[in-house]
Amino acid sequence: MPRRADAAVIVSRIFFSLTRSISVNPPYKSAPTSAVALELIAVMSFVVVSTSEGHPRNASEIARHVGIPRETVSRRLRTLIESGRIKLVDRRYVADLDFYDRLVNLPQVEEWFRLLDACAKQLADIRAALRGRDAV
Repeated sequence: MPRRADAAVIVSRIFFSLTRSISVNPPYKSAPTSAVALELIAVMSFVVVSTSEGHPRNASEIARHVGIPRETVSRRLRTLIESGRIKLVDRRYVADLDFYDRLVNLPQVEEWFRLLDACAKQLADIRAALRGRDAV
């Protein structure tokens, strides 16, 4: 019988797989602590999303959305700029989407879609089972 925790496991699997694939070519020179790596991934992901939506953000806005202190976000942004992943344009941070076009290869994208499709099916099955159980 599925449990609500099963959904958390699937979401965790997606997060782990995506962050691992993003970290294949990390933006740092030496191995960071886990907390620093997660902060970099969170900041980088938010900048990529806000760039793709046409709404680049400043450091304060990024900090507010990501939930990390502004000073920490500023340090992570500097690391990402130095690695070529993002740019500072008119005091707003913009992802270099060309960098990601070069970084991400087609087999990797195909693996992401395969993983997302499998997880979506599992989540739908869990939702149906939980609704049936809660209705009893």
